[in-house]
Amino acid sequence: MDKVRFAEYATAAGLPIPATRILRTAADARAAAAELTFPAVLKPSVKSDRWFAATKAKALRIADADGLLSAYDRWAPAADVLIAQRWIDGGESSLVSVNLYLDRSCTARVVFVARKLRQWPPDTGTSSLGEEIRDDVVRETAIRMFEDVGFKGLAYLEMKIDSRTGERLIVEPNVGRPTGRSAIAEQGGVELVYSAFRDALGEPLPADIEQRYGAARWIYWRHDLQAAAVQMARGRLTPAAWWRSVRGPKWEAVYDPADPRPFVADVLDTAGKTARAVRGWVTDG
Repeated sequence: MDKVRFAEYATAAGLPIPATRILRTAADARAAAAELTFPAVLKPSVKSDRWFAATKAKALRIADADGLLSAYDRWAPAADVLIAQRWIDGGESSLVSVNLYLDRSCTARVVFVARKLRQWPPDTGTSSLGEEIRDDVVRETAIRMFEDVGFKGLAYLEMKIDSRTGERLIVEPNVGRPTGRSAIAEQGGVELVYSAFRDALGEPLPADIEQRYGAARWIYWRHDLQAAAVQMARGRLTPAAWWRSVRGPKWEAVYDPADPRPFVADVLDTAGKTARAVRGWVTDG
């Protein structure tokens, strides 16, 4: 939950993380600007209400050393401590994640591996389209990390494959809740959340807890349309390629024909925010 404490632990435990600098003071920021290679990413140690009052971004991509110093001056008041890391080269499909459930003996009983295909917002957002894959290195890294610290419950680890070296580096862990895309496990025939429920009651885990590495997929339609629009504007995606990428069976984050109200509410909320932003732009202009 605390990125600084995790970075310190990962370094001591020999876990694979990108080059990292902890910024507690302006002097730390100047040292990081001189030592890190760029681009880099800047994020708070803990995403507090103070951080989200200043920005909705989970993390900020920094182009160069001067940009890091400027970003530190701007965002330091929104966080007690900031952390800067080397940007890991690679596209969105290089982001591989593991959802786990560890039982009361701190043993990983349910493990499901998937990857992002697109994310929103671009570069540093959350998954809008994902698919099940097999990656034993990422899987075993996640199991070892959470078992070694004696964690119990639902957990998540995201790693990125560096396109320059092929090395898998940790982006971030999460604990204590199912992630937004975790339902891809159930789509793949793995009872992730139900296992946590049954174990909490002291009952045997369900039979379906082994990943079979099929073709499960997950989508958040609104976010994926937004992500696709950006990729098309950047010349990285065509409408035909987007349509091919979203065809076929998948678990949908919000839309369900049996209960369309959450989907309608989500669309209306977005439309309202867009209209307010446009009105503000027109007024300011």
